[in-house]
Amino acid sequence: MRKLMIYGAAGYTGGMAAEHAASAGLDLVLAGREKDRSHIETFVHVTEGAFPTGNVQALPAGPSIEERAANRYHAAVEVTGADGTVARSGLDTVNGYTFTSMAAAEAARRVLAGEVRPGFQTPAGLFGYGFAETIADTRITDMMLSAANRAAHHFPVRA
Repeated sequence: MRKLMIYGAAGYTGGMAAEHAASAGLDLVLAGREKDRSHIETFVHVTEGAFPTGNVQALPAGPSIEERAANRYHAAVEVTGADGTVARSGLDTVNGYTFTSMAAAEAARRVLAGEVRPGFQTPAGLFGYGFAETIADTRITDMMLSAANRAAHHFPVRA
């Protein structure tokens, strides 16, 4: 049997990924993670007061099962074509922690089953654009608006 290494398995999401992978019957090798992340930058828009202050080491590792179940994850994207046509998609899924660990385990299961190609691959590139919807309780809703329909609904038409 091929082995799956989960790097970062000591962390909160990595631990959940390991649990999902183990329940799927995968043979696991668990690895630690790098403590110094000073070379990684992330940019995100948040409202004032959204991040905790003080000693972050004193905070819980992550939300409880009940907290995750009570807080779904939602995302939206909008793309405007040169002709003014707008494509929008919305994602509704389980909590982000839960989705990430379930998706990691499903991707690992598929790779170990032989669903692979050489080189770097994104999940959508390797498994298809519907991969996210294979994760339990996940829905993607697509909507197209013409430029005229967009203007009629008071959405600004961008140049």
